[in-house]
Amino acid sequence: MLFFAKSQSQIMPLKKLDSIYLVYKLKGDLEKAINFNLKELKNYEKAKNTDGIITVYINIAGLLTTSNNYKKSIEYLNKAKAFIKNTKNPDLHSRMYNGYGFNYSMLGFFKQSNENFNIALQYTSKIKDAALKADVLYNIYDYKWYNFEAMGKLDSVYAIQKRCLALMPHKPLIYVKIAERFIRKKKNIDSTKYYLDKAAPLLKIPMQKAFTFKIYGEYYSVQNDNKKALDFYIEALPIFEKFNKKNMAKETLKLISHSYRTLGNYEKADEYLKRYLDLNESINDNKEKDISITIDSLIKEREEIAEKRKKQIYIISSVITLLFLILIFFLRKKYLKNQKQKEQEIQEKSDVLERKLKEADTLKKKLNTSIEGLIEMARNHDPFFLSRFHEVFPDFYETLKTKFPDLNLKDLRFCALIKLNLTNQEIVDSENLSARTVETKKYRLKKKLGLSVDVDLNQWIQNLV
Repeated sequence: MLFFAKSQSQIMPLKKLDSIYLVYKLKGDLEKAINFNLKELKNYEKAKNTDGIITVYINIAGLLTTSNNYKKSIEYLNKAKAFIKNTKNPDLHSRMYNGYGFNYSMLGFFKQSNENFNIALQYTSKIKDAALKADVLYNIYDYKWYNFEAMGKLDSVYAIQKRCLALMPHKPLIYVKIAERFIRKKKNIDSTKYYLDKAAPLLKIPMQKAFTFKIYGEYYSVQNDNKKALDFYIEALPIFEKFNKKNMAKETLKLISHSYRTLGNYEKADEYLKRYLDLNESINDNKEKDISITIDSLIKEREEIAEKRKKQIYIISSVITLLFLILIFFLRKKYLKNQKQKEQEIQEKSDVLERKLKEADTLKKKLNTSIEGLIEMARNHDPFFLSRFHEVFPDFYETLKTKFPDLNLKDLRFCALIKLNLTNQEIVDSENLSARTVETKKYRLKKKLGLSVDVDLNQWIQNLV
């Protein structure tokens, strides 16, 4: 007992742990923050301090999310979940589900993200510390704001915006996000500048500054002041890169390339376009892997919920059977209840199947719309055509690059035009080539692909992936 008491007294208080962790995180020292938490984890494990163990797992998960390692982040949240039933601390429950929600949001699972945020809100309502409660609520609403924006639910966006302003009226990112929405809508552009200027004096954290610089740049780009826009983008980029905010860095690289191109500096434009394409490819590769583990995690969640419900039903059924075993009426009632439940399960499965069929149809329509957009980009010689094609047909693009590494960008673009079912005449028109040149390019492409003369190139490309 004395040894245990001594161990408990030597471990770091959770408030101090979080405080040091936050300092590292705000400085962008993610590796130091992780190592610090892992070191303290050993002490909490030795002392069998459940809340400490859970806190460390949640902290590490948050750091991994910050560095775009969603797969590992979810793994650490799952570790926290294995211990969470042993604590009644509502803050830890809230933070864990908040972590799941943020990961799912970053991977595009907005509905599942909001489901986890809603669970986090239930636990947040039980937090007694008013200041902590307000801070946690703000963070949840901030993330849900992003989700509703992505889902196009504007009524929900405005409702969340009001809640955020009521909770934290001096948070600069609220004003920056409002400014960003005016930019996206391309309406009331002057309001963009008003909210950005309102946020500027409140900025303290580097990432807040970087995000604000990016929106300032977009504002000046809309005003056709591309030189000033470029200055802001250049200021934002190294901060995003330092904090490993790959998606924000990717968007900024694209904006810098566009600004240089508008200013007539094509060499710099191409340099940043290449950096954008390389980073975009890296993000897509990692995202595919992370989405796979996330889907597995979601399936596991559903199975756990189903198992929990099954146990509850079993307990209820056992009690009913025990209490009313000798009464035929209640036995019959139980039988009818089970039959009804089975019918409901069949109906639910039917509803799920119908919903999935509708989703598949929606995806098909989206793909058709994407293809139409790609064809339009090809006709307009859009420099981002190949990047967009990669997003719409990732498997086809990666198969070509992997199996035929000698193909250059022009070859890949030509394959993309054929994949889009463009006729020779349409290729002639979009690429400003002669019909003879198109046939020559097809002949040379077949040689690079190692195809015999009698193989139909168009059909071969359509059948690839």
